[in-house]
Amino acid sequence: MAISDFSATEDQRKVARSGLTIQAEAHGLDLEDPKVQAFIESQVAVQAQMAAEITFVYNIMHKQMGLKND
Repeated sequence: MAISDFSATEDQRKVARSGLTIQAEAHGLDLEDPKVQAFIESQVAVQAQMAAEITFVYNIMHKQMGLKND
């Protein structure tokens, strides 16, 4: 199995946290509730890591297609 060569950036975490907070607020969740905050933070980690993986794969694809030079 390949070893992952990527990790989420702070910007990816900020974007995920912002989106999840907006969704939680829109659904009327209590953002002061520690359980809600814990859930948001767990999902921030998942979504940010997924964004990092997608970026990593896009970079490989673009390099293979000659669209990106390293």
